[in-house]
Amino acid sequence: NNNYLIFNTDYTTSINEFLDNHYTNLENANRLLQIKNNLIKQLSANRKKLIGKLKTVENNLKECSNMDKYKLFGELLSANIYKLKEKTDSVTVQNYYNNNQDITITLDKKLTPQQNSQKYFKKYAKLKNTYSYSLPEKEKLQNEVEYIDSIIYSIETCDNANEIIDIEKELVNQKYIKDNEKRKQKQNTEKQDIKDKLEKHIFQDYIIYVGKNNIQNEYIAHKLGKDNDIWLHVQKAPGSHVIIQNSTNLNIPNNIIEYAASLAASHSKLKNDSKVNIDYCDVKYVKKHPSNKPGLVIYTNFSTITVKPM
Repeated sequence: NNNYLIFNTDYTTSINEFLDNHYTNLENANRLLQIKNNLIKQLSANRKKLIGKLKTVENNLKECSNMDKYKLFGELLSANIYKLKEKTDSVTVQNYYNNNQDITITLDKKLTPQQNSQKYFKKYAKLKNTYSYSLPEKEKLQNEVEYIDSIIYSIETCDNANEIIDIEKELVNQKYIKDNEKRKQKQNTEKQDIKDKLEKHIFQDYIIYVGKNNIQNEYIAHKLGKDNDIWLHVQKAPGSHVIIQNSTNLNIPNNIIEYAASLAASHSKLKNDSKVNIDYCDVKYVKKHPSNKPGLVIYTNFSTITVKPM
């Protein structure tokens, strides 16, 4: 008798489907990783340029710390113009702003006393203009770096295609990357409501939402959250916005706040630290940042709790 090896067709089909799905998932995972790495590379290059500009601005501000001294020198030289001699490299005069204490001022031998005085006034005026420009520019650059750090963190923690589509859309809107037809097609197929994408936790009957990127964070802080809900965020680091819904409008128990704070800590750049500071306040005290960058906020009337990440 011939022995025949008989295959169960359904079983074979299920194995093939499993292998197809496995390799498809592997291919998708590799593609997602490639997209993430490319975005992080572009953003890191932008960040490096911003840090360079920030250092230049900080150096300018450091130089501006002497501007009042130059103004003083100009005034003292002008007040003592009759005492000054030509072709001398310094002069000692009384500083009437400081109990007439003696002060020595360096001079340019090639200039007249009046020209030396004007030279210091001009230097003061130039530094004053530099200061007026550099101070807001420093804040602008710092906000830009903070924003890029938040985007990079979102990309690093992103684990599915829908989230990366949201991030790409944000980067196009902020003009960090160019739009293209392929990206538009991906975005058009993504019609899921933002609320459905949020990470949702229920703890002792309290509903807690966690954002995974700036679009979700923006939604949590400015649309989903009601005035008396509690908003939480890691202190001075990139991380998710978290809200505790307060449907009763009563004080939320401390253990609920601690649980939500641990969630905020575990969804932050500091998730591997043993202890993390989390700021929290009522949603009504959370406002859009003046830079209008998605996910960036300013908040007041807050408290801070130190927790261990989950």
